[in-house]
Amino acid sequence: MAKKANTGSNLAKNPFKTAMQSAINNAATISAYVLAALYSLRLTDIRILALYNYLLTTDTAIQLDTVELTAETIQKIAATKVIATTQKGLQPFVKEIFRQIDNVYNEGTPNYNRLLIGGTKGFYGGSRNAIMTRFNALVTAIGSDASLATTKVLAQTVATNILTNTSAQTGAKTTMSSTAGDVKTDVVNSTKALWYVYGGLIQIFINTPATILTFFPMTFIYFASKIRTKTVVVPKATIKKILKHLFKVGETVTIKNNGTGNLMVGLALTATSEVLIWYVILPGETVTNINYNLLGNVTYPFVMVQNASLTLSGNITFTINGI
Repeated sequence: MAKKANTGSNLAKNPFKTAMQSAINNAATISAYVLAALYSLRLTDIRILALYNYLLTTDTAIQLDTVELTAETIQKIAATKVIATTQKGLQPFVKEIFRQIDNVYNEGTPNYNRLLIGGTKGFYGGSRNAIMTRFNALVTAIGSDASLATTKVLAQTVATNILTNTSAQTGAKTTMSSTAGDVKTDVVNSTKALWYVYGGLIQIFINTPATILTFFPMTFIYFASKIRTKTVVVPKATIKKILKHLFKVGETVTIKNNGTGNLMVGLALTATSEVLIWYVILPGETVTNINYNLLGNVTYPFVMVQNASLTLSGNITFTINGI
């Protein structure tokens, strides 16, 4: 039997693809960066304009996934609490809005100042009506700017959420508008679209290939390609494998409990072996860049999660931050 072409080679080890598939947020960040770079030069070459228009469709889809998943996770954690008008509740939304605008317009430029003049204070301070007015003003300011279409949707969502009542927000605990299948499909489509853009740029800048790299966040791609992320649904009263990985010196771990009950993470020799040490993650908690030694015996390769609740299902995101 003939060997596969990529067996024993590095042909299949594509850092760009790995970075895109490392996490939905990473894919959205890379896509937004490339789209903004194309946008800034779209009027200099009709071929760049064509690439921008091509990428816009897949970028819109993946940015909407990110917005929806962010909102849904916050609403699930909030359970029956109204959080939209608290500073803590608004932080993830405002952070995402600033990130998306910054990807399109550099800080200090006229368009950036027009959209975000005054910084974050207007999004947090004052009464419920004042906060809602600030978000609505942003929606109006964005107008028909296609490069910020997803940002506009997010701002509209928050403004609407400020007015919703407890029961409406409780419904978000069981209604997910972005399924895992949708997200995976959009990440794959976005990855293919960015490769298409890369190929198009090769043709445009054939005599100056280094120029192509300026369209991509290469440092971010490098670090993202070293990250391995897995999100797992954990049924009630269950011990489940997250992934198999033998940790290396220098790696760290980030764990996010996306649910409303306690979860415990630990290392095991096999997927059915006993876990001797459990690390507890509280509901809604994210522990960032912790030492993997805290999870137990580092010679054990199976990362396990336990949901001891008899009534609540769980959801956990486990990230290995590479060296």
